[in-house]
Amino acid sequence: MSLKLSIPTASIVDTTDKPYTVYNILVRLPLREHTLSKRYSELLNFHKTLTTHASNPPPSPFPPKSYWPRTITSPSLTEDRRQALERYLQSILESPDPRWRNSSVWRQFLNLPPSWTAGSSSSSNGKGSIGAASGAGGIAAIASTGQPVTDAGLWLDVHRELKSLLHDARLFLSKRDQAVSPAEQHESAAGAKRCIVKAGGILTALESGLKFMAETSAPMAARKGSNVSGNGASDLGEGEVRRRKDLLASARKEREALESLATSLASKRPNAASTTPSATAADKANLFGGGRSGGASTGGGRRVLGAPLPETERTRELDNDGVFQLQKQYLRDQDQDLESMLKTVVRQREIGQAIHQELEEQIVILNALDQDVSRYVICWTRGGDGVHYDGMLTYVCRVDSKMQIAGKRMNRIS
Repeated sequence: MSLKLSIPTASIVDTTDKPYTVYNILVRLPLREHTLSKRYSELLNFHKTLTTHASNPPPSPFPPKSYWPRTITSPSLTEDRRQALERYLQSILESPDPRWRNSSVWRQFLNLPPSWTAGSSSSSNGKGSIGAASGAGGIAAIASTGQPVTDAGLWLDVHRELKSLLHDARLFLSKRDQAVSPAEQHESAAGAKRCIVKAGGILTALESGLKFMAETSAPMAARKGSNVSGNGASDLGEGEVRRRKDLLASARKEREALESLATSLASKRPNAASTTPSATAADKANLFGGGRSGGASTGGGRRVLGAPLPETERTRELDNDGVFQLQKQYLRDQDQDLESMLKTVVRQREIGQAIHQELEEQIVILNALDQDVSRYVICWTRGGDGVHYDGMLTYVCRVDSKMQIAGKRMNRIS
């Protein structure tokens, strides 16, 4: 087994206040081992916390407390308690029920590494729970047995593995659609099916484990003084339970969609493969190339189905995000150009309105000048020599004055 527990010795710690007995728990893992020295009071608190978190006491009874005699004065009592504590820990380790081993209280009390996912030991009949192997081995055991995952931290790790399996299934289906030979299509379809089946087993384990955690968290939250978070137990609140239920619903929906897609496409492929040969790379190139060598049906300037857009110097070294940012920069530059053009058009409109107003004033001046000329002609025809010179002088003065006014206005426009 990958995890072994024993209490080989017990020792007395002599302090300045008063001596006490500690029990040395030897924890053996595949790659290392360490020893934990725990007092009876620490082991008793661990037993209470573990019982509360799992809603049931462990298989073996916890050794009772003795007020007299004390263990520091009775070696026989110390030995009996050591053996009883060792049987207590090993009963949890070898129990077919994994609820105590899956608890974070168990993992943190024994100082197990994060990669240790569940209890590792098998029962005497060979039917164990989730294997102690972490990573792919533990996930495979969960997927094959559908055993509930009742630890909150382990639950999230298994859910991440579930999302990874669904992603792999989608990749296999995409690879199958792009395959050109029946062997590649069959291999990709088989890989997608394996991922979908494993995802179904993990979904069952996660749903059962979440239901168990929701049922055990409610009475623990209602019971006063049962806060066990200080010892590593992690209760789930109602909000967290709802969030995890939403995650499972989304994952189940995605799995059903992938399974439907795999089944529907798999049923269509055998008939097609039996009647027509698979398309080769050259056939696909001719199809998406538009048959340019085919003659007049395809013009040189027409778009071709599936043909990629030509690269430029600015987009050649960019990825998808870079091209997207470049397009946004182009749009911002165009907006700035439009704003500048709008300002120019408004200015030209103002200049046109000023020219129109000036022309109207010039028309008024010309009309007045025409009237003065008419009056001068009348005076010239009716009067004598004196009238001729006086009318001529008046006319010149008026014309000069109006010309000065027109010059000033023209200067103001320019």
